[in-house]
Amino acid sequence: MAELEIPIGLLIIEVAGDDLEKWSDNKPGRLELIWKKSGLRQRVVNVLFALEHPDILAPWPLIGAVSASSNSLPGLWHLQIPAGIEPRLPQERPLAASLSDWMRELAARDVGAVFPAKPGSAITMDEVRTVVLSDAQVAAADFRTELALGGGMLTEARFELAGNNQAGMILQLEPEARLLACRVDGVVVSPIDLGKGRIRIVPLSTDKTSSVVELTLSQQMAPFNPASGQIRIELPSTPLLTKSTTWSIRLPQEIALSAFDGSVSAGASTGKGEIRFQQQLYRDTSPVVTLFYQKKMK
Repeated sequence: MAELEIPIGLLIIEVAGDDLEKWSDNKPGRLELIWKKSGLRQRVVNVLFALEHPDILAPWPLIGAVSASSNSLPGLWHLQIPAGIEPRLPQERPLAASLSDWMRELAARDVGAVFPAKPGSAITMDEVRTVVLSDAQVAAADFRTELALGGGMLTEARFELAGNNQAGMILQLEPEARLLACRVDGVVVSPIDLGKGRIRIVPLSTDKTSSVVELTLSQQMAPFNPASGQIRIELPSTPLLTKSTTWSIRLPQEIALSAFDGSVSAGASTGKGEIRFQQQLYRDTSPVVTLFYQKKMK
């Protein structure tokens, strides 16, 4: 028989080995092993255990089931690290030929992950930050806004999405904006409310490489000044790259545009009493325009 000293709190799941008759961890801090036959000069035992560690980014203790007599001797360790974590391992590496068969199989793909260290040593873990890539984009967006003398505003929006868009489309709305309708490929959907004016519109199918999102938004703004003044209008923003946007604004019949300023440029006139704007290649921002107006002279 043999008795191994194990750390308190270690959960022994399985113990296996040739000619092993039974094992017991009923004594705190002790693992008892009993073999069927005596006389062998060398025995190999595999101990599968679990140990809770509250923070994977904190220094990770190398804890194993070891005998008290060999506690001061270094052992060979092989760490399997989850994605997003990178350990700072000791520089010393053992020869692959010196590894036991079972560890050589574990380390077949990465011998560099095997290293010698004493039990109780701490390995520092670093978080690996990766850039999340996505080819999803808004190929084209079209907005049509109608303004009323009393400050009412109604906007119809259409987004043509292209690329891999499994995560859906996130929009940041103005605090006063209210979403009246939402459709994805002609089907009415209910966006996810992310709080503080942010919504997520989930695609109907993750297999499609293109889709169309349509929104209807209302917003109450300050009433138009009877003589002249200015009004600032901002459209919803999205983290997705928007290649091209067109925006038509219909002013009240009593109001005439005298000038404008903002991130947009003038677009082609429709001849229908609408003002046309356009903007290309932007993300995480939104088209914004300030309209300077005056009352039409009869």
